[in-house]
Amino acid sequence: MLCPAPAVRCACLVLLVSLLPAAASAAGIEVGPQGVHAVGRGGAFVVGADDPSAIWWNPSRLSLLRGTRLLYNHNIPSLKLGFDRNPAQKCKGGPGESPCVPVGTPTEYATADQQNGVFPLGVSLGLTSDFGLKDWGFGLGLQGPSAYGNVAYSNNPSKGDPNSISAARYSISSMETALVFVSGAVAWKYKQWFGLGVSLQYVAVPYLKYSLDIIGPASASTQNSPDKTINDLRVDLNVSDWKKFSAVVGGWVRPLPYLELGVSARVIPVNIEAKGDLTISGTENSLYSKMVPVTVPGRISFTYPVDVKVGGRYVHMKSDRELFDIEADFVWEQWSALDAFRVKFDKEDVEALGTRLILKKITLPRNLKDTYSVRLGGTYNPIADHLWVRLGCWWESGAQPTNTTIIDLPSWDRYGIGAGISGAYRGVEIGLSYAHVFQMSRTVAAGTGRIKQQILDFTGNVKDGYALNEGKYNSSIDIISLGITIEWEELVHGKKPGVPAAPASAPAAL
Repeated sequence: MLCPAPAVRCACLVLLVSLLPAAASAAGIEVGPQGVHAVGRGGAFVVGADDPSAIWWNPSRLSLLRGTRLLYNHNIPSLKLGFDRNPAQKCKGGPGESPCVPVGTPTEYATADQQNGVFPLGVSLGLTSDFGLKDWGFGLGLQGPSAYGNVAYSNNPSKGDPNSISAARYSISSMETALVFVSGAVAWKYKQWFGLGVSLQYVAVPYLKYSLDIIGPASASTQNSPDKTINDLRVDLNVSDWKKFSAVVGGWVRPLPYLELGVSARVIPVNIEAKGDLTISGTENSLYSKMVPVTVPGRISFTYPVDVKVGGRYVHMKSDRELFDIEADFVWEQWSALDAFRVKFDKEDVEALGTRLILKKITLPRNLKDTYSVRLGGTYNPIADHLWVRLGCWWESGAQPTNTTIIDLPSWDRYGIGAGISGAYRGVEIGLSYAHVFQMSRTVAAGTGRIKQQILDFTGNVKDGYALNEGKYNSSIDIISLGITIEWEELVHGKKPGVPAAPASAPAAL
């Protein structure tokens, strides 16, 4: 007997318990700001948004961009993550035995390292124009959040040591995901004193793939292992959602000639309902290795939350241009809104492995925390209209509670530094920025881990096994951002479009 059909339903439950970080890869575990100017300023860009990326940073700032501009930007993050799992001890009565009566010697694990290096899909595009209207700005944009959407860990013994066991076993095999925002924005300002803007967004999840191993049906003694069993199964999820919408609103005000304040907020949460297939098959080293995969159609729903960004910017003028600015921002994201994952099957009564299977709606509670960050950065313009240097830093709280820490996409307390430089000539600006994210190392103490093996019995019931996530975690992220901005009028005609003069009360130099 391979795997009884009710196990398919339980495998759905197993997968969704582990799915949270993949779904959250666009915000709670974003890995820094998006855009070459923003990366260089450490994400302090709510008020200083001065290129077409204002479409998603703060649409009200589009009212200050003169002429027609085209932006191409490419964020390239590289994730390093290592997990040193605590030694695992087999208990005589199984994983539920309390206190544990040890059997045999504890298993020692080598460090589990994230195997995929660079994630190359962080592309964003922006096109803005004022259409000759001095108090208006318009924009079209395509953006993917700056997140790491591709991780993989080895779950199999290494070729050099067939007796080795991966610390990632039963946690995750691989994950790939993408989230895309297509935006249309409009902004209006009153002279040089304040402005308002809105960006309407079409949101798509082109793909979300997730794979992990679970323990298949067998006798209790065979299932009693924290490491690997001969009846392991692999569960693969492949879903997408192309029909969601959101909106970002923003505003800025200049109460003093040298001071600007700004706010930007996502005001509509994105309620994702990703549809696709869940497939169950045998792993390479199990009794089920030659089983015919079983596929069940269904959908998973979760919420991409709202956020609020506020900031203040000091502007230092020299004659008629900005010599430098300094900006401080505060950002809040409501990740507590993601309280649960919910799965619903398109077919509730199916035939699988020769058995009738009744599939029910499943709700999986997951209690994320709201995240907060503070950011400080600025830009120095030593050569007017030709050279800009940027520097910034930030700190952000983690969305993931300690006892549910897992290794696919971490969201822990972290801080980052960014620096960038760009140069322009005849309407073409080319920029390069770099940021490094230091994630605070995290330890899940013995006896506190809440991510556990998922074990199926012959009747299709599911129970928790040994804890998988106890140990020490270390991680860091490097981000390279490349950007090209074209100012059309200057490129074609050799002349910048008119820039409104500073208010009459502004001093000629500060």
